[in-house]
Amino acid sequence: STDAAGVGLVRTQADTGDELVLRVKSVTVSSPSGGTFADVDDFIPQGCIPISLTLKVTTQIPNSRTVDQVGVIVGGAAEPAYFAATGLGLGPNTSGGSESKLLAPRIGASTNFPTIFTGDNNDLRLTFSADPGATTGRVRVTMFYYQATVG
Repeated sequence: STDAAGVGLVRTQADTGDELVLRVKSVTVSSPSGGTFADVDDFIPQGCIPISLTLKVTTQIPNSRTVDQVGVIVGGAAEPAYFAATGLGLGPNTSGGSESKLLAPRIGASTNFPTIFTGDNNDLRLTFSADPGATTGRVRVTMFYYQATVG
């Protein structure tokens, strides 16, 4: 689902009305042309506590480029290594299949890496090894996360 809030899988609520929901959301990201990163606006909703992120190249990224970092943009500031630091290397699969990765947030890797996203919706950023030169590559991104709300 590309719904801003994702799809609720499990929901629990306190007597006070405070709520915690396990959610999942997916989006397909096209490779950039004329740049080295692709942003997904408002992918990370307010109150989000990321658990894991899966990536799968569903259509080969042009020119043998790879996804090397997976990050976020928080309040306009890029944190390009939030989910994966440089060297991820997600991309061409020489056996002809699709390559995939399972990632977790790199909490504690920087004081700028939030454990919970308290502000407005935040962006997801995929950084490529170099400009792919065409928008024909596709990477499916799925995020599993908790979303906390105050009742």
